[in-house]
Amino acid sequence: MRHETVDLDTQDGSMRTHVFRPEGGANRGAIIFYMDVFGIREELFEMCRAFAGQNFVVYLPNLFYRVGNFSFPTPRSPDDRTDPAAITLNLETTPGMTARDLPAILAHCAANTPSVTQFGAVGYCMGGRHALKALASHPSHVNAAASIHGGRMVSNDHDSAHRLIETLCGPAYIALAQDDKACPEAHQRLIEDAVARAPVRHMSERLQAHHGWSFPNRYCHDAAVAAHCFDRVVTLFNRSCGD
Repeated sequence: MRHETVDLDTQDGSMRTHVFRPEGGANRGAIIFYMDVFGIREELFEMCRAFAGQNFVVYLPNLFYRVGNFSFPTPRSPDDRTDPAAITLNLETTPGMTARDLPAILAHCAANTPSVTQFGAVGYCMGGRHALKALASHPSHVNAAASIHGGRMVSNDHDSAHRLIETLCGPAYIALAQDDKACPEAHQRLIEDAVARAPVRHMSERLQAHHGWSFPNRYCHDAAVAAHCFDRVVTLFNRSCGD
């Protein structure tokens, strides 16, 4: 597995991005991995390596690059509070911003792996809504998206994730957590209603696991549910994004 760090020029500055390449070359397209609120860390590298192990090139951009390469301590128990600075960055980093960044990733891939032209976008927690925005804003390159225990998926913004669902040209997979303060019951119903109305066939499912189940080092990690979602995402991207 090859892991390199590159600084990509975007409209708003230099975006530090980690790129993971499978040994022997990729033949299954590329994945943009949208991070959670705690920022870039080894835990995310491990998850990216798992996707690269399925023969995808994986791009992991630092979504907070406009203000710095921040990362924050992850919660070790349900009582741990998220750093207020992380919450502020979550709110200030909009899907419109990350959609604006995406051409830099596409250009880097075209220059360095020209055989790979199709992308999937997957986001965890905060990253879920950014993954859906990637599919909505760049359908000629991003063919599918997945949101895993996405947070703040419903808002009054015009590009709120629940509104984007009905506009997507490619399929999306949306995994919802139980007892999720970041995506409560009322918001989950809105998401499910949007999935049911969408002209493209999407998939949403509620899973008996808590927000953050995907992260190996998190107190709420659920290995079985994480594996289930990983398989769902790989199947979706193999079908929609494989070259």
